Amino acid sequence: MDLGRTATKAVRRAAAANGQRPGDFLGRLLVQDIERRQRQRHRRLAAQMESLLHQHTPEEVLSYAADVLRRRPPSAAAP
Repeated sequence: MDLGRTATKAVRRAAAANGQRPGDFLGRLLVQDIERRQRQRHRRLAAQMESLLHQHTPEEVLSYAADVLRRRPPSAAAP
């Protein structure tokens, strides 16, 4: 991956400051970003579910979700 000179230097400095190789450092940053995004998605879903449950019974939410999922073709999870 070509990051350009400035970014490459910054990554090397940050990696060295953390006692890591540049590739390991970038890998750790990527993993942290993925985990952060997953937490954000979970929080959004939880908030949406709470909102639904204030307006509908758990049975209604579950029944409707089951109907929607039955009609959907199998696919990968959205990002």
